[in-house]
Order: sequence, then C-alpha cells, then structure tokens
Amino acid sequence: MTVTQTRGPELAAPSPSRRTLPPTTAGALAGIVVFALVVLLRAAGVLNGLVMIAVLLALVLLLPVGRTLSRRILLTFPILLGGVPMLWWVPWPNLLPDRGTLVLAIAAGAVAAATAGGLAGGRGAGRLLPRISPIDFIPLLAGVGAASVQLNYLTVRGMDQALSLLSTRWDHASHFNMFYMLRTEGQVIPLLPPSPDGSQWSFNDYPQGFHSLLATLSELVHGDGPTTAAAELVSYANLSAVVVVLAVVMVAAGLCALPRFRHNQLLGAPVAALVAAGWVLGPGASAFMHGFANFFLAVSLTAAAVLLTVSMDRLTMAIPLAAAASAVVGIANNWMPLLLFIPGALVMVCLPASRSRWKMSTRSWTGTALILVAAVIGTAVALYQVASVEVTDVLTAGGGFPAVDFGLLWFLVLACAVLYVLAFSRRGRDSTTRSAELRARWSVLVLASGVLVAIGMSALQITDLGELSYYALKLILALQLMSLVLLGLMVMHVVRLPAAPLKRRSRRRTRGTARVIASAVSVLAATQFFGSTVSLPELGLPAAATGVLERTEQDQRAAAGVPNQIRSVIRAVESNEGTPAMYLTTSLGQIDPILAQQWYSGLTRTYTEKNWTLSWHLFPLYDGADRLEEVVTAVLDEEPEALLVVDQENEALLEQILRDRE
Repeated sequence: MTVTQTRGPELAAPSPSRRTLPPTTAGALAGIVVFALVVLLRAAGVLNGLVMIAVLLALVLLLPVGRTLSRRILLTFPILLGGVPMLWWVPWPNLLPDRGTLVLAIAAGAVAAATAGGLAGGRGAGRLLPRISPIDFIPLLAGVGAASVQLNYLTVRGMDQALSLLSTRWDHASHFNMFYMLRTEGQVIPLLPPSPDGSQWSFNDYPQGFHSLLATLSELVHGDGPTTAAAELVSYANLSAVVVVLAVVMVAAGLCALPRFRHNQLLGAPVAALVAAGWVLGPGASAFMHGFANFFLAVSLTAAAVLLTVSMDRLTMAIPLAAAASAVVGIANNWMPLLLFIPGALVMVCLPASRSRWKMSTRSWTGTALILVAAVIGTAVALYQVASVEVTDVLTAGGGFPAVDFGLLWFLVLACAVLYVLAFSRRGRDSTTRSAELRARWSVLVLASGVLVAIGMSALQITDLGELSYYALKLILALQLMSLVLLGLMVMHVVRLPAAPLKRRSRRRTRGTARVIASAVSVLAATQFFGSTVSLPELGLPAAATGVLERTEQDQRAAAGVPNQIRSVIRAVESNEGTPAMYLTTSLGQIDPILAQQWYSGLTRTYTEKNWTLSWHLFPLYDGADRLEEVVTAVLDEEPEALLVVDQENEALLEQILRDRE
C-alpha cells in the first residue's frame, strides 16, 4: 500500500507592516495617554468625590510590585501615607494640576503602562491582579473592624454634627487648623509668610505629614482649591478615619506578607488577627479615639518600616527600599520621637553582612543612593521644622491622655523577651531561612531601643515633674503597639507546628480539615482578646471592650444631638468669616472656652501666635459670666483693637461692659 504524505499550507511570513511596538514603548505611550486623560477629566470636575479615594487605592493595588495582596499593600501604602505628603513642601505653580490629581494620574498611568507593556510583550494583563490567599483576608477584616469603630467619623455629613463630634477630643481643633491652612494656602505652614497681624502662624514648628496627607485626599474629594469651611470640616472628620483604617490595614498586611506567615497560614492567621485586634480595640483605640490620629499613623509607619526590613533579602530591592524610606520620612514628619525605633531597623537591613548582598551594578547603586538621599532630605526637612522647639518643652509638656495599661505593657515586653531568647538559641536550616531569621531575631534592637528610651524619658519626667506626662505616655503607648507587632513576628519565627504526616489519605484529610477549623476558631478568638464591641446581654454576653464602646456611644450622641454651644461657634464663624477675634463663651458644656476659641480661629483661618497669646486671658471664663468683664478688660488692655465675639446669651452683657469702658 502506498502512503501519500501531504503537506499542509505553509505559514505565511509576517508582514513588515504588522510590526508591534516594543513593550517599553507601548507601556510609555499608554501611561502618558492615561495620565493626560485623568488630568483633563479632573480639570473638568468629572472625577471628584469620596469614591476617588477608593479608585486610587484600587489602582495602587493593581500595580504589579508584588505577587500577593498583602505584599502589595506593604510596598505601596508606606509610599502613599508617608512619602506623598512631602509634595506639600514643594512650591506648586497654578499651572500644575493639584497634588491629588497628580497622584491619581500617576497611579492610573502606571497601571496603564504595566497593562500595555505586558500585552505588547505577550504576557497578558493577568499579572495586575494580586494573588489572594486565605491569610490575605486578615488585613481586609482588620480594616472592616477599624471602620466599624470609626463609623461615626466616616458617616458624619453636616458641619454642626462634625464640629460637635470633633470637639469631644481636644487635639482635633489644632489638627484641623493645620489641615485647613494647607487647603487654603497650598503649602505647609513653615513656608508661609507672616500672618496679617505680623506674628507667625501657629504650629509653624509642628510636623504636618498627617495633615498634608489629608489635604491630598481632600483634593481628590473636592478638586483643586479650597472649598468652604463646612465642607473641609466634614472632610477632616471623614478622612481622619480613612487614614486610621489604612494604617491598620498596612500593619496587618505587613505581617501577612512575610514568608513565615504565608508558609504556615493556619498559625499565621490567628497571630495576625491578634495583633490587628490590639491595634483596633486595644492600645490602638487609645490613640485614634482620643484625637491622636497623626501619632497612630506614625506608629503604623514605624511598624511597616521594621517589617519591610525583615523581608529585604537584597539591598538592591528598590521598591521595598523606597517603601521603607517613605515610612521613615513619614515618621519624621508626624511624630519624630518614634525615629528612635529606627536604628535597630537599620542594623536589620544590613544583615546578613555577606558580600553577595552588597554586590550590585552601578545602576542599582545609583537608584539606591537616590532613594537614600530622598529619605535624608525628607527627614532633614522635619528636623529643620522642629529645630526651634526646646527639648525641655517636650519633656515637660502637659495634655490630656488616656490611662495606660502598664500590665499589658509588661506582659508584651516580657513575652517578646522570652521569644527572643528562644530565637537566639536556635539556628536556621538553610541560607534563606537563616537570612530571614537573622533579621527577625535582631529586631530585638527595635524593642530594646523603645524600652530604653521610654525608661529614660519616664525617669526624667518623674524626676522633674513627679509624674509621667504627655510625651512619655505617648511613647509608652507606641511601645505597646510595637511590642504587639514584634510579638507576632517572633511567634512565627519560634513556634514550630509538627507536620505529622499520615499514611492514610482519609485520615490526612480529616486532620487537615480539623486544623483549618481550629485556625478559623483561633482567628475568631484572637479578635476577642482585647474585647468585643458586640453586646448580647440577652445571651449573657456583655461587651468586653467597654472603653471603646463608651467612646463610640459618646461620639454617636455628640453627632446626633448638637448642643447650643456648638451652634453658637458656627454662627460666629459664619458672621465673621476670616476675621480674627476673641470668641468668649461662658456656657460651659461640651466645649470649654479655650477650645471654643481654638475652633473659631481654626475655622476662620486666623490661628496665629498673637491670637493664641491673647487667648491666655480667657481662663477666668471657666468660672462663668461673672468674670466676663475681667476677661474683656485684660484682652482690650493688651490689644485695644481686638474684636470680641460672644455667644448669644452674653451679647447684652458684652455691650454693657464696652459702654462702661467708654
């Protein structure tokens, strides 16, 4: 039999006219087009509103800088939360799009470039989507928990409700003033000329990274240029809560991104949940629920910097290095004493000190040098801003502060100490494990520096003041939060769960299911370690997180029922827009006289050193209307041209006092 072999049709050679763009060129063109499109749409007022913050976060997480969701959060959030605010130190011509638009356009352009470059290179766009494992849900759940605690701040919409809510915490008045000045003036306060009354603007020497971040996010919501005081006050309340949620997500993701947590997710998930619970319901709640959101952000960036150094196997990893550098810059521009935790992290990033880790090309060295120079400049800017602050003023500063749980502090520090002893007593199995374990165990330097500084500052305050005051208590609170993170880190590097392989498949499947169930129950139990916000008295389950619940209910009442004192401040602001004045109230209730004056100055953009000095004469108002004449006399004797504004019930009395002076 004869077999005839036939040939199929020959493939035609590709036509020269069908050439595709190189991946780099395609990516660059797509990025430029999308960048320009976003700028144009923002200029047209199309891409505004709170939803744009969600769009920005989605774009950031689509950047293929890491394979897993947690890894991407750890690599991008420090840049967004710590690095982006430095744009407000740069003079900004009116021809440029606002900073919020620039950040959104860069993120969109980078995603478009990655997509087009991947398609042109035949790789597809699938790499834009991060891999999601069960442990990656822990950061998301932590964010949901933080949002539930901050729900009153996230949902407030009216100016009167926002002011009523924010006035329950003293520090909000000062922080809102800095945020509002950034929105109205377009740059940080140290770069502004003197105020119209000839004195410096208040908070000229206060780091403004948190406030610059809020101003950037507010630009995404409202567009270019400031809006009304009412809109910005609501935005301040909403966006402060958003930043708290992002900070919690970043810390939880930082743990879940580490190989130890991902390789043993059944143990890693409960450990990460326990740490997240402490940041949401434990010591963390003492920070953000008392108006210290900028401090809370700084501590979260400190934790992110330490966790980034643990994961840096090579010094040439540009994106992790940029993220860590941004975190350090964010710390310096939010709460500088936390930089004392960083020397330990610098030692960690250099370990192991093998020559192979330091070998890099000239291009890599150049990129690394540029990142480090940017970090030095960002930190130097903060040092320049606070240079006029006396160290003794910091050590002896007063201020309201929540009670610190010293029992929890000792437990966390001692538990970490035990784990570090165990970690130093064993060796890794291979070079990769040894490298990661080496950096993890030397995070003991971070804990040691925090403990030593806290002890030193406490000793100085007790010696000079006889008690602990504001900054020492804040540093102790930061030590609690950092100890939680280090405790979670070391548990995963010390605890070894036996694999216990079984020969029979059915028994192996049963054992695996049991472990998954045990891990899920442990996650649930870990969320209750610092107390639950759920109260079911009919089942005999009272809420354990009583402090958080009490503050949440207080906030809810403040937002729902606006007192007359708050409405009086708003009427005064609306009647004297932009006019410096002394706001005098004797209606002691939710808002006291000094705080009312601060809110008036902040909402009218007249918070100057001269006005602040005049406000020292307002303290007698705590004794009621009988001392109003004394206060008026003291203010006018120092500043005869001062404008006096009073609440409605004291208008007649003020007129009588002024007539008597004439």
